[in-house]
Amino acid sequence: YQIKNSETLQYLRNYLLDTAVKKIKITGFTDNTGSMQYNKSLSEKRAKAVAHFLMKEFGLKESYIEIEGQGISTKYAEAQQNRRVELFIYH
Repeated sequence: YQIKNSETLQYLRNYLLDTAVKKIKITGFTDNTGSMQYNKSLSEKRAKAVAHFLMKEFGLKESYIEIEGQGISTKYAEAQQNRRVELFIYH
């Protein structure tokens, strides 16, 4: 659950810091390797890592951030693409 592409988060910086933002939801996912319990925990850790980055690097308040671990995703054919975090920005 290391952030490998902080450039994407830097690209979103202005959107995330917009004063109209009411909440940011961070949802983590994993591929289907391992148990459901392990993947649920891993997906939460991924979401928490991104939340920590946003608070540390951008100064976002914890109260604006909601974290969710969805566990296993099979949305994409390639396992690596299922190992991801999605951000939802609510205005």
